[in-house]
Amino acid sequence: MKKLQQIVLAIIIVSFTSCASYSNKISKGNQSKLTKTTIHKIEGVYEYEPFKSMGERGKNTYNIDNDVEQLDFYILGTRMPLNPAKHTVTVKVISKDKVSFTFKRENKFVFERTIKMKLKSNGFLHLKNRHVKVKGIPLLVGGIMSDKMRIGISEDNDLLLNYAYDNFGSLIFMTAGNSYNRTHFYKKINALP
Repeated sequence: MKKLQQIVLAIIIVSFTSCASYSNKISKGNQSKLTKTTIHKIEGVYEYEPFKSMGERGKNTYNIDNDVEQLDFYILGTRMPLNPAKHTVTVKVISKDKVSFTFKRENKFVFERTIKMKLKSNGFLHLKNRHVKVKGIPLLVGGIMSDKMRIGISEDNDLLLNYAYDNFGSLIFMTAGNSYNRTHFYKKINALP
């Protein structure tokens, strides 16, 4: 019984230490901090495809054609067959704890998703669509995958989406994994009236 308790404790410790975490290096100098009074600055119509993507140190700009998922993947968790040139996304704050994303094709409704969120003191809206998946028995044969995201506004009024991902696996106490933290910039087309 004591051995089982040690295994459970180890799984809990690994679960908390292998969670995805954000890097604030990217947002420094790029972010316009949102507050309760300025939260509606995030509302607007944005391009569906990012024009720039930066790694966690804020120095690398990735080739968005090869390395970046479209906005639907981050918001919905799945890829939709959408054409970046013809699609836009409208972001609207519904209430103090909800934000909606409406995808349109040439101004015609395609789909909408409302997500719970929380405005944090760092000026980002932290979306409550975090995923943690446990496969097998961590530390023995299995792993833990976690991801989360937050959105904000850039100095140029473009949408910032910061995505953090961590995948930790093990085979009888031999561990391996990967993690990354990226920020994507989506051009604002129009502000909402």
